[in-house]
Amino acid sequence: MGNLIDGVFFCSQVAVIGNDGLRNIKGAFRRLMRATGMVRVEGNTPGLQEISESFSLLDYAGGDVRVRGNMNLVRVSKSFVSLRAVGGDLSIDDCPALLQLEHGTFNRVQWLAGSLVIARTGLQGLSFLYSLANVGADVALSENEQLQTLAGLQNVLPDELDSTFGVMQVLPLFVPSNGSGAAF
Repeated sequence: MGNLIDGVFFCSQVAVIGNDGLRNIKGAFRRLMRATGMVRVEGNTPGLQEISESFSLLDYAGGDVRVRGNMNLVRVSKSFVSLRAVGGDLSIDDCPALLQLEHGTFNRVQWLAGSLVIARTGLQGLSFLYSLANVGADVALSENEQLQTLAGLQNVLPDELDSTFGVMQVLPLFVPSNGSGAAF
């Protein structure tokens, strides 16, 4: 599964997928420091409700980091607290009950080679992303009905979101009108 080289525990990928009876992930993968491929927590429905104190030392993932399709996931706490760089996308999507990413979760992420995708969650804000400065592709925020603020994205460099490196997408688009149906 993994290797210990120069005191660093690493593996190629982590996949926690389709475990319907799994209720929580607590204290898992605490010694994992590097994943050369993807880290995926996907489709653990209907059971998974919480991820806590997991992936605590993981500082780099060479592929995507995905928390996806966990329909009853409510909280992620004290997890991914050392993660600084992702060689692919960071995706948090299809988790409509997800209300909280807290206690350091994703707070240290500074660099994404791929896209940032936050879609179909119950999140009200993105403050957990305050360290994010570089996004190599798109920033896609969509169908987050409770999202009230983009605070947390203030450090993303403006020149990282141009036609060369990606495009900022905040969907659905709301264009206010002056009451006559015409946008102003």
